[in-house]
Amino acid sequence: TGRLNLRDTGDLAAAGRGPHFTGFSEQLNENPQHLITALIRLRLMTITDLAEQKAKYLGLESFRRRNFPPQELHKLGPSTRGTLYIQLSNFPNHYLVLVITDERFQYALITTRIITESMYADMIMEDIAWLDFDRIHSEEIVITARSDMCIGKRKRDSDTDIPNESEMRKVDSGFNIETAVLRELYSYCCARVAFMNVERQFKLRGIPFTHVNPTSGSPVTLQLAHIQSSLARSVPALCVQSQDILSGAPAAEAAMPNIRVIPLNWWSEKNAQVVTSVKLKYVQQPMGKTAGTSAVIRPSKRIIYDTTQAVVSFLSENVNTCVDEFLEEWARVSKMVVIAREVAQMAKEGSWDDLRLLSFDLRTVEFAYAKDYTVSIS
Repeated sequence: TGRLNLRDTGDLAAAGRGPHFTGFSEQLNENPQHLITALIRLRLMTITDLAEQKAKYLGLESFRRRNFPPQELHKLGPSTRGTLYIQLSNFPNHYLVLVITDERFQYALITTRIITESMYADMIMEDIAWLDFDRIHSEEIVITARSDMCIGKRKRDSDTDIPNESEMRKVDSGFNIETAVLRELYSYCCARVAFMNVERQFKLRGIPFTHVNPTSGSPVTLQLAHIQSSLARSVPALCVQSQDILSGAPAAEAAMPNIRVIPLNWWSEKNAQVVTSVKLKYVQQPMGKTAGTSAVIRPSKRIIYDTTQAVVSFLSENVNTCVDEFLEEWARVSKMVVIAREVAQMAKEGSWDDLRLLSFDLRTVEFAYAKDYTVSIS
C-alpha cells in the first residue's frame, strides 16, 4: 500500500506506548517528508524511555521536564536535545541531570530554586556542575574548592563550564548507561551536596579548610567500616585546624592540629552522616568496668574512640548541623580527657598519696582522692 506503520518491539514494548507510534504513523502517511524529523523525535523518546526505566528500577524519582524558563535551559548548552532530571531524595533542590546530546549522555549536578514571586512557580538553575564519571573513579580527588558560596555566578573551571563534545569521556558507548553506573552517579551527587553543606557551615563561621584524601593517613575503624563506599576516594574529606574550629572551645589544647571532617552514608537510602575525627595529644587509656577490653570503644552512639591511635570520632546524623554537634560533644569529651590526664599525672608524681584514677571512658571520670572517698564526674 505504500503506507508506513510504526510499532514498538523488544524490551521497550509496552501497551502505553502504542498511541505514540500510531500518531507518528498517521503524521508520516499524511506528509512523508517529515520522516527525518519523526525518526529524530522517536530516537530521543526511546533514549529517554531507557534512562527513565532504569531510574525507576532504582527507585529514583525522575522528571522529563521541570518548570524552567527557556533562558534557563540554555545553561545546559547548545548541544542539548533532551533531559532527564533525577531528584536527590535527601536534597530535593538538587538534581542529577542526564543531558541528551546527538552522540551521548552528559551528566550534570544542578542546584535549583523556585521563584516564589513568579506566576507559575518558575525554577532557576542556581549552580551547574558537570560530572566526568571516569575522573570520579580515578585516584585523584575530584571535587574542587569553591572560593565563595555566591551561587548563580558561573565559574571558569572544569566543574561549571559546559564541556566540549571532544573533551567528554564516555561512561559507556553512546547512550548505553548501565543501572550500576546510574546508581553511582546518583550517589556521587548526594555526596557532593552533603560535602557542600558541610563546607558552607565552615564558611559561615569563617573557618578555613583544605581538601584531603579521606582514605589515606587515618585508618577507618571497624565501627565505621559499614558506612564506606567504592566511591570513597572520589569524595574528599575536609581538614581544618584545631586552633580555628576549637577557638574559644574548652580544652582546645587537647587536640592535635589537624581535624578531619568526612561525609558518610551518602550512597544509601538513609540520611547522610558526617564523622569528625580528632587525634588527641594526651593518650589516656580507658580503664574501669565501662571501658571494656577492646582497642576501640564506643561510649555513646555518637562517639567512637580508637585507643591505639588516640583518635576520637564524632558521628553526626545531620549534615546541616554537624559542626554545632561536634563542638557540643567536644565540650563534654575534652573536659573528661583533661581531667583524667591530670589525675593520672598527679598520681604518677606522688603528690597525693591516695589519689588514683579508677575509671575513664571519655564520658565519665572516676578517681579516689582519699581513703574510701571517690569522685565521679560525667
